[in-house]
Amino acid sequence: MSKIDSIQKYAPLYLKGKSENFIRAFEGKTVDKQYSAVMTWRSRQKRKQQSVQTVTLTPEAIVSSIKGVGDMINSLPEKLKENQISEIESAVKSLMDFLTGYKDVVRREEIVRLERQREEISQRLKELKSGIEPSLFD
Repeated sequence: MSKIDSIQKYAPLYLKGKSENFIRAFEGKTVDKQYSAVMTWRSRQKRKQQSVQTVTLTPEAIVSSIKGVGDMINSLPEKLKENQISEIESAVKSLMDFLTGYKDVVRREEIVRLERQREEISQRLKELKSGIEPSLFD
């Protein structure tokens, strides 16, 4: 694939969400500089994807990722626009709604498990008591 083909293929993704000034500056660069910028960006994207795939999913990893969002936002080359902030807020709200539902499911499952244990314990107590003289428990 030629440099121009690569630029045509990856530049739209590279420029997505960038300001008009950034796009004009990019388009004003030589083919070599455009190619270098796009391929550097593509390489970083691949590395990010690979590192996310190699992370073992644990509750701690999830918490760490969520805490890292603030750092990611602060590291953006440009300030977020109102609509972008709204999109992030919407995603956070969706996550909170999911967690609320998830917590309810976990609680219900624990209640079922504990009630099942209580029934087993109650049954076992009856079995044990039936083998002992009743006068001891009256």
